[in-house]
Amino acid sequence: MRRVWAEADHFFKGEVLGQRVHSVLLFWTRGAWSSKCGCPAGRDCKHVCAAAEAWLADVAAGATDGADPAIAGLSTE
Repeated sequence: MRRVWAEADHFFKGEVLGQRVHSVLLFWTRGAWSSKCGCPAGRDCKHVCAAAEAWLADVAAGATDGADPAIAGLSTE
């Protein structure tokens, strides 16, 4: 796992190290999680699972859950 971050409450991204860096997207739509990955599988792969587990671990450790103002370009004032 290289990094994972949330850009909104229903959407997060990750970069997973494999033989190369795979970009991962996970999003909540119509009551279900969907995913996309830059690997040949394209979705619902081990890279998506790694990103989801890292995101859940970050949230459990107290990391910001939802839009991070510094990443999303939002003002905190």
